[in-house]
Amino acid sequence: MKKISGFTLVEILVAVAIIGILAAVALPTYRSFIIRAKMEDALLVLESVRPRIEEYWDINVQAATKRC
Repeated sequence: MKKISGFTLVEILVAVAIIGILAAVALPTYRSFIIRAKMEDALLVLESVRPRIEEYWDINVQAATKRC
């Protein structure tokens, strides 16, 4: 009789369960990392825009209030 080599159904189910548990642990960590990176990027953009907004304010808004 010929012996068939391979994985049993139980072994495959155990492997899938382990992968599922690892994914359940890793996804929240990954999501929080992505959110933190997006927040840091937004803060950098705002820091680069702030001097231009202040310059606009000095030129347009304060000048308009002095005229009145």
